[in-house]
Amino acid sequence: MDRCAVIATHHKTGSVWMTTTFRAICAKLDMPFVNIGLETKIEADRCIPPVAFSDSHASFRHCRWILNHENVRIFHLIRDPRDVVISGMHYHRTSSEKWLFTPRDKFGGETYQAKLNRLPTEHERYVFEMDFAGGNTIRRMAGWNYGKSNSFECRYEDLIRDFEGDLFVKIAAHLGYGEGELDLCRKTFWDLAIFGGKSRRRHEIRHVRSGETGQWQGVFDRSLGEEFVARFGDVLVRLGYEQDNMWVGRLPQTRAGSGHGSDVASQSILDGR
Repeated sequence: MDRCAVIATHHKTGSVWMTTTFRAICAKLDMPFVNIGLETKIEADRCIPPVAFSDSHASFRHCRWILNHENVRIFHLIRDPRDVVISGMHYHRTSSEKWLFTPRDKFGGETYQAKLNRLPTEHERYVFEMDFAGGNTIRRMAGWNYGKSNSFECRYEDLIRDFEGDLFVKIAAHLGYGEGELDLCRKTFWDLAIFGGKSRRRHEIRHVRSGETGQWQGVFDRSLGEEFVARFGDVLVRLGYEQDNMWVGRLPQTRAGSGHGSDVASQSILDGR
């Protein structure tokens, strides 16, 4: 590897999948892997090839400089924001992440998870997710600089269907992995994909519910679509997921089990993280 690889994902866009994959690749190649979220500061002298840096929230709070470093090549992964909302809401209902259990003044002293679970309907819980954690993720995706020449821009929707690993190999080559390392990259990607090696033990993977794309099409009704557009405007157009906001008008007025008047049982196995 002749570059510093930067893996930039967002919460519920395949962040655990990519972090696990690149950590495994680095371990097999005996090269450093740095989880930026666990670091308080990243010094420039650490940006010497070969090394891989990963930020699962694509915020780079302590090291914005790294995105423009001459040695760096970036892989940036996004997902349809509507599916981010769906995946995030279900995940946050039962996840054990510490921040979900911190009492917040804005929730009247309740924790995020307690407040979310106390809401009586699925509709209200999806709106809550839009207003807080999911909304933060969507704004980060929208605020990313998509014009960077050193960045390989990718959608989760394409990667989850990369059954032969060809797309992932292009990503790895862009990041600087050498010709002799790409077969290892492909195999590791397959071994850790839910459609590959992990498909045999998906019941053991707590953060994956289905990983399917376009889940919003079976969840969003007209009211929920209007709530989304009221908060995020034309974000789907800007990210290339829709040509305009007419998608809202094509949604059904109501959807059976949508949760406007009755609760829908939460699922204990979670989705798409």
